[in-house]
Amino acid sequence: MKKKTLLICLISAGIAAAGGAAVFSKSSQGSQGAISQAELCTPAEKLSAKKELKKKMLDSLQYFDTAKGTVAYGNRRLNLAAMSQYELRTKGTPFLYEKTTQENGASEEVAFDGKETVIQVDHQKKAYKQQIVEQTPDDLLQAEQISLRAADMVNGILKNEDQWDVVSEESILGLPVFVVQGELGKELQKRDGASTLKVWIHKDTGIVLRMEEYNQKGEPVIYVSTQSITINGPVDESKGKLVPPSDYQSM
Repeated sequence: MKKKTLLICLISAGIAAAGGAAVFSKSSQGSQGAISQAELCTPAEKLSAKKELKKKMLDSLQYFDTAKGTVAYGNRRLNLAAMSQYELRTKGTPFLYEKTTQENGASEEVAFDGKETVIQVDHQKKAYKQQIVEQTPDDLLQAEQISLRAADMVNGILKNEDQWDVVSEESILGLPVFVVQGELGKELQKRDGASTLKVWIHKDTGIVLRMEEYNQKGEPVIYVSTQSITINGPVDESKGKLVPPSDYQSM
């Protein structure tokens, strides 16, 4: 599906679901009339567009070379609130680095040097773990799981395409996004204590820049919120060679 068709079918699916009447001009066809977006795509095309968007989210690491940013996330039912600061390169010799800090101040660091070594450092326990891997590990970073790749989101709250739609386009931190709204399935409602969702997805890469799940009062109970992000900018690859303090113990 061509990019323009993908965009039109995604937005038209949301407008059709909402009963809206937004229009596109027919001027390119030499007509003075207008037609609703919902008429431009068949149900099968709309479903295909949603599947393409989900695939882009899963393949997001293919759409950028480097990324650096900060993302906050939390679950108010579990009294969890944390911040991830990350840097990574996906092309050439890859490297990964992340520092996560809990609301209580506890922090951990994890890094992959681009060759074979993964090291994790727990500053609260003053301990570290080092392991040798044969390839770049998937979802090593918390930021990958909740934002940069968000496989759990694709296979969880967005799994059923009938329960969500792309309702608009916006901008977050200067980046264009699709805005997704929908309902959670019964099992997820029970698990998360939420009934509805809203997700802001970067159009060019599939990165989730923001996500909120709401309870029946409309209050956000689970959230992901990108505070800053730079795509294809400079990164400090020396962070991939993380060295634990000398007084830390091996786990």
